Amino acid sequence: MCGSHAPFNILQKHSSLPVGLVRHPVSQCDIFVTLADAAGISLPQDRVYDGVSLYPWIDPETDIDEDEVPHEALYWMADYNLAIRMGNFKLIVNTLDKTAELYDLQADRGEQNDIAALQAGQMQLLRERLRQWATEMPPMYWPRIMDYRIWINGKMYRWAV
Repeated sequence: MCGSHAPFNILQKHSSLPVGLVRHPVSQCDIFVTLADAAGISLPQDRVYDGVSLYPWIDPETDIDEDEVPHEALYWMADYNLAIRMGNFKLIVNTLDKTAELYDLQADRGEQNDIAALQAGQMQLLRERLRQWATEMPPMYWPRIMDYRIWINGKMYRWAV
C-alpha cells in the first residue's frame, strides 16, 4: 500500500516565502500551520493541530540541524485502517481483518515485503504508539459509506471510505 512518497511543491509567485526543501516525511496537515507561521499569524490555542510548521526547515535564516525531523512519527486512520510511520518503518493495521503489516521503507519503498515476523520488537513498539495515538483521537463524525476491496500483489485488502 503506497502513498507516503509523494513530493509536495508550492509555486509561489510574488511571495516572500523562502524557497526551501524538506527532506523528511511530512504531512499535508503541515501546510496550514506552515503558512500561518510564515504569515506571522498566531493560531488559536484552544485546539490541537495535527500539523507542525515546516518554516524552520525552509527558512535559510533558521539554524536547524539538517537531521532534525519535523515529526517523530506520522499517523493515519480511516475507520478500521490505521497506520504509523516512524523512521524508516511503516506499520499498517486493519482492525476489521485483524491484520498487521510492517515495512522497512528504506529497503522496500514499494511496500512489497512484509517484515512483521522478522521484527517483533519494532512491531510491538509501533503497535503501542499507534494504539496510544488512536485513543487520543476524537470519535468519527461521519459514518463509513463504502468498503472497498482492492488487490495488491495477489492479496486482498479492505479499505473504508
